[in-house]
Amino acid sequence: MNTMSCRKNRQSGLSLVELMIGIALGLLLTGAALSMLIVSKETYRTTNTLSRVQENARYALDTLAKSIRLAGYRDPEYGGTLDPIYDGECGSFDPCTENGAGNASDRIALWLDPPPNDGTETDCTGAVIEADQDIANVYYVAETADDVFSLVCRGYDVGDGSWVASAQPLIDGIDRLQILYGLIEDGRINQYVSADRVPEWHQVGAVRVSLLVSTGQETGSSDEKVREFLLLDAEPLVVEDRHERKTFSTTVAIHNQFNET
Repeated sequence: MNTMSCRKNRQSGLSLVELMIGIALGLLLTGAALSMLIVSKETYRTTNTLSRVQENARYALDTLAKSIRLAGYRDPEYGGTLDPIYDGECGSFDPCTENGAGNASDRIALWLDPPPNDGTETDCTGAVIEADQDIANVYYVAETADDVFSLVCRGYDVGDGSWVASAQPLIDGIDRLQILYGLIEDGRINQYVSADRVPEWHQVGAVRVSLLVSTGQETGSSDEKVREFLLLDAEPLVVEDRHERKTFSTTVAIHNQFNET
């Protein structure tokens, strides 16, 4: 009787040990699964954030580049080319093309008689204009929602001295816009300067653009920390928030300037 009791006790003890081992293994597997889930979620968040930033940057740079290349264009039927950049007054923007103070965004007004698209000429917002109407497409950065900055454009009728239509946000998440102008000398770009250092606008043959880009969302998804950004000749920009940002740059030649020189 005692022998059988001991055997039962040993068997019960062995089962308890196995149970404890099983629980421990289960906890380890659960912890590993949770860890993988957290890592996967973080990876997805980071990838999604970077994708949004890159998409915003690509669209903004493509839009600016296409407009810059056409700057100064005028149908030969109506005369020679225009200066590529308009620096006169545009409503409350005086001058229309301006170098932002400190690390504030710059503003650029690209002057042209837009070539027709399917027989219709439009400004940068899509507003229809007359065939011989000279337009300054004014690009700048503005806050369009709480803590959301966007690349905005508005067409200005240089001849009439009036805006063509209301300003339109083109893409969210463009927090800063910095611009330098390449001056032509002896048929090539000699140097890049800010708007306030351009001697004559007909000398500009290229534009260098730098953007500070975020996701364009009101709430950031990264850890809050201090970040510093440098864009071209602007003063350093220091921000403390949860938004992921990256800088992007490109240099675009103004085709009509080199066709003329």
